Amino acid sequence: MKTIKRIAVFTAMAGLYSLNASAATLSLEPSAISVAPGSGFSIDLAVSGLGNAGAPSVGAFDINIGFDPSALGLVGISLGLELGDVSLGEAIDVSLGEFAPGMANVAEVSFLTVAELDALQPDTFLLATLDFMVTGLDTGNSTVIDINGVLSLGDSLGNPISIDSVSGTLVTALVLTDADGDGVLDDDDNCTLLPNADQRDTNGDNFGNVCDADLDNNCAINFLDLGILKSVFFTGDADADLNGDGAVNFLDLGIMKATFFGPPGPSGVTNVCSP
Repeated sequence: MKTIKRIAVFTAMAGLYSLNASAATLSLEPSAISVAPGSGFSIDLAVSGLGNAGAPSVGAFDINIGFDPSALGLVGISLGLELGDVSLGEAIDVSLGEFAPGMANVAEVSFLTVAELDALQPDTFLLATLDFMVTGLDTGNSTVIDINGVLSLGDSLGNPISIDSVSGTLVTALVLTDADGDGVLDDDDNCTLLPNADQRDTNGDNFGNVCDADLDNNCAINFLDLGILKSVFFTGDADADLNGDGAVNFLDLGIMKATFFGPPGPSGVTNVCSP
């Protein structure tokens, strides 16, 4: 049934050619992305260059997206709202999805009026979002998701819109590192250079205690922190117990001394000292 509808709506547009001063740019955004193997990510299909809240507005599109099925898996497709809300009957989704290995189709036809579409559409907006999973891309390697074919791009009157350029997305599998060898990858490690498999962080600032002698949380280790350490020496103060042995003592003082006049960390996660 969906195929029949596609033939009907897009055949109706064929042959309705008119001169159009505006040319569209179709792009997959972002243009480049780094993703951890085994994780998911989203790519937006965007159109731009047709003007802001004015003619011509997009009334229908039918676009194929190509990708390497040995490296990526298509998880889902969702349409934008600038051609109308499909759930409210303002537009119809005639996408085929992944109709062949490595080939996905996104297509929509709007039922809104010219004035309604003009009001909805800014100069740049999303036609669709495609969700992928990295399934077979080795760390450090890259693959491309691209616009494989534009079967139709029409304005709100059914006239074809010319296309100035298209661009895809370069997907690179992150090189996963664990600099301190504690079993926690650097991007998730709250102390990237000192082993702390337990990620102990008693003050919740996203610096592990073992690399966080900044006891006053001002992002610098100095005499103010030394004063705090001195005041709780030979106690069980959790924040000042940098090595996690249950007592604040000369071992913790040694950790502070090693980082004196420096910042806490480094930490691979967003923390209180992040810009």
